[in-house]
Amino acid sequence: MENVNIKKGKYEARDYDSSGRVTGLINGEIKEEIPDSIYNEETGDVIIMNSKDSYIYEIYDIEEGNYKMEHSSIVNGRPIIFKAQNIPIYLGQTHRYEINWGALARGEDGTSISIDLDSDVKFEKTINSDIKLSCEEFYLQIEK
Repeated sequence: MENVNIKKGKYEARDYDSSGRVTGLINGEIKEEIPDSIYNEETGDVIIMNSKDSYIYEIYDIEEGNYKMEHSSIVNGRPIIFKAQNIPIYLGQTHRYEINWGALARGEDGTSISIDLDSDVKFEKTINSDIKLSCEEFYLQIEK
């Protein structure tokens, strides 16, 4: 099972599977296309039961601010939680997270974050993280 929780309110959170199906919020509309998945409007959680695919997690900004995200999965019977804390995002930007759960379980950098900086649907910057991404780490990598 995979679960993603993003601070609700200013952002649209969505998960895509390898077939391009989506579960989450798109243009204010709830989509639940991924099999065995749900989007909880009250909490902003996307839950995928029996996850056997690879997923891409996107945050699309509809109002400038900072967000927190927790994303969890089970690896070899052990829960692994990726946390992004106080990450800045600006109007129209998209942050796309791709997580290699096996690498995170081994203590490696297993999270790749692609960032569309200017709302043109092209990702201009990619940064990497281990199991926790802070605002400071985000800024250090963006400025490189």
